[in-house]
Amino acid sequence: MMDDKIHLQDYLKSLGSEVYPYGNVSHGFRDILSYIAGPSEIRPPNIVMPSFVPAKLFRAVSAAGYIPKFYDIKEECRFDADEIGKLVDEKTTAIFVIHYFGHPADIRSLKKIAVRKNVKLIEDCAHVLIGTTDGERLGSFGDFTIFSPRKMLQLPNGGFLVSRNPLQNFVPSYDRRAATIRSSSTFVGTRAKRLYFKMCRSRDPLHLARLPRIGEFDPTKNAHLSVKRMSQVTSAYSKVVNIRKISEMRRHNYFRLLEGLKGLKSVNPLYHDAPDEWEPYSFPMIVRAGERKALQEMLLGAGISCRTGWPESPFVDGLPGTTFLSEHLIELPVHPLILSSQLDRMVETCNEYERQSLRK
Repeated sequence: MMDDKIHLQDYLKSLGSEVYPYGNVSHGFRDILSYIAGPSEIRPPNIVMPSFVPAKLFRAVSAAGYIPKFYDIKEECRFDADEIGKLVDEKTTAIFVIHYFGHPADIRSLKKIAVRKNVKLIEDCAHVLIGTTDGERLGSFGDFTIFSPRKMLQLPNGGFLVSRNPLQNFVPSYDRRAATIRSSSTFVGTRAKRLYFKMCRSRDPLHLARLPRIGEFDPTKNAHLSVKRMSQVTSAYSKVVNIRKISEMRRHNYFRLLEGLKGLKSVNPLYHDAPDEWEPYSFPMIVRAGERKALQEMLLGAGISCRTGWPESPFVDGLPGTTFLSEHLIELPVHPLILSSQLDRMVETCNEYERQSLRK
């Protein structure tokens, strides 16, 4: 893959034997879990998975008839491989690992455990395009890998399931296709929003910036997931978009923020290594206890929508690392639709927040 251009679907095909498109990455996750459990007499099967996850992934696990066994996610989104190995039992069919915010996880340690325990390894590359770790491509380690063009390419929908080896009798359980008209409208809307901020010099007079919704899932109720086929909009765009360029733009924006926020005490980057081999999904930071909402509101006032990871997690008690992340994490956007002037406003706002914090 040495060409200047890399198209997403071509790249995914180079990672495995089969590539399946979905309306959402969680739909592919649900389907492959059902497929893995199919020939087994284990009922219910379990999956060992990180506790710092969105509610929709928990819903997909439940919809597939699985019991999740959560492992804690600690500082810098790291995990204890020994803890994970001890969670694997006779009912475990898979280990699930996430490359959080594009940063490579210790995937090799989990690969060894999966091989030793004879279970499948599912690699979550929802925050990854063409990242590597020690020269090996993220997405090439798992028996199955999921990607999310919806997140990484600012698309209205879309997910891909990649299988490293050919699958027998696997058929996606599509109920319907994601609506093309709605997808087209959302696609145009996100691009028009960039033009709006450009015309308004990165200010937000119409208050279009919004805080993201917090996911919800009640594990005591039966979960159902309507599996959608990828929209024609996402399918067409993922065949032509140059993901090498997208990756470079994300790195560039990340470095801008890393330099501008250097030395602040009120916020600290989650990762302290520069994204040379990986491209970032966002710029995750740790905010001091009780101060995240105030910073969020300041950024919102500056026209910046910022996520906070998955504050709905953890879904069970006794996971202090995940609890800390769910309460202290905030993400600044670094996607290619962000303007240079918006990056400046993020830096200015965080510095102003620091000055106000010091005065208090």
